[in-house]
Amino acid sequence: MKKSIFVTLVFMVLGPFPARGVIVAGANGGGNTVNNTTQAQLEAAAGVPFPMYDNVIEYAGSTGLYIGYNPATRDVWVLTARHIASDAIQGSSVIIQGQTYLRQPEGPGGFGLLPGGDLRLVRYKRADLAVPSLPAIQISSSAPVASTVLVMIGRGQNRTENASVLATSSDATSTGVGTGYHWTGPNIKRWGANVIEAEFLNSFEVGPTVTGPTGTISISGVNSVSYMTDFDQPGPSGWLGSFEAQGSVGDSGGSAFYWNGANWMLSGIFSAVSGFVGQAGNTSAFGNLSILADVSSYKSGIDSALVVTLIPEPGVASFFALTGLLIFRRRRRLMLV
Repeated sequence: MKKSIFVTLVFMVLGPFPARGVIVAGANGGGNTVNNTTQAQLEAAAGVPFPMYDNVIEYAGSTGLYIGYNPATRDVWVLTARHIASDAIQGSSVIIQGQTYLRQPEGPGGFGLLPGGDLRLVRYKRADLAVPSLPAIQISSSAPVASTVLVMIGRGQNRTENASVLATSSDATSTGVGTGYHWTGPNIKRWGANVIEAEFLNSFEVGPTVTGPTGTISISGVNSVSYMTDFDQPGPSGWLGSFEAQGSVGDSGGSAFYWNGANWMLSGIFSAVSGFVGQAGNTSAFGNLSILADVSSYKSGIDSALVVTLIPEPGVASFFALTGLLIFRRRRRLMLV
């Protein structure tokens, strides 16, 4: 059975459950707050500047992404996962580059509801009309193909297992079903990498749609487009150099980017993870999946909310070396992150 079909069935039969932060296999994800946590580390690994690292922010206890501002109104926009909190208790403010921005009501006529998936677009502003000195995010206009390399960033929980000390030594442990890692709070921003396995349609829906002057566009609906990545075990002698990433609690609303040869393009927003039936809680096992909303499917709707001047990102093409794919066919369960 193909994995895309299998995951669709998991959505339909088991329904959604919450998910959280980026867990990284091997030495780069060891139980600490040092590795894979800075822009400089990411740029050194990728060989390409990544100036939007600070665009990834804390949002309502999880993750959000500052995507740009409207130069006419000075409205600042944040893209995140819709399921993080009910509309009534979404964060009244966010902090970007140390500055506090207050949530705004919708403008005259509002923007209405847009078709889409587990996405939420929220408008913020400062009284002094200041805006972040960060690049606008470039949103992919087409779905990246399978095997596309992704940089994944989220503010999830931290892995508890110590890091590998030898390239040939595994640092994974039992998760009840399979092997992997345990994780716990506090949340921390961490980056990793993975590749797209497949894209699929699903009927993922979290609660009713919301209307009213909330300053929020809830992008939701049936036939949503998502894609998945598979958490693969590092290959032989690969435990010191792996960047393999999997979502965990707090990663909801986190971002996935790919390099198109000239710029970093936003590809997806973390929505859920799929674990195995019988897998211990607060764990990520090899063979688990991360589910991300494909933002390219909703680019026109997002673009209608703001007008920004895109800032191309310079750099030379260079990609992460990822381990080969391993297919695990255990039964999975789904959780929102």
